Amino acid sequence: MPTGAGLLLFGLGAGIAMPAATDLIMATLPPARAGVGSAVNDTVRELGGALGVAVIGSIAATSYASSMQSELARLPRISEPMRHLLTDNVGSALHMSGYFGVNGTEIASVARNAFVDSMSASLWVAVGLVVSATVIAVTQLPRHER
Repeated sequence: MPTGAGLLLFGLGAGIAMPAATDLIMATLPPARAGVGSAVNDTVRELGGALGVAVIGSIAATSYASSMQSELARLPRISEPMRHLLTDNVGSALHMSGYFGVNGTEIASVARNAFVDSMSASLWVAVGLVVSATVIAVTQLPRHER
């Protein structure tokens, strides 16, 4: 799945789910406790966003570094400090590729591919987490009959 399509689906899902979740939380509280409910809702949303960025970002960074290390092992004459700069992040790799002459084009291509692959892998992990959360919500949340 292209990365852009995954991000579009994520944004669409978050845009649909968050207002509904906020409405559900606020509807279950008495008016006197609305301020507390809003504060808890905002705190949970911010904490979830920060943890999501940390976990998915860590997966993407680890995947990128691992892919770059394995690809750079094929290229001789790259010193360990340079190898570290190239595997640190895609911006650094693209910048540094200009200093490698003939190998620079290949390094830039490898960096771009490693970045896209790491984003795709992290989005698939996010999909798995969303599916797991959906299953938990469907099976564990109380049901209200009309």
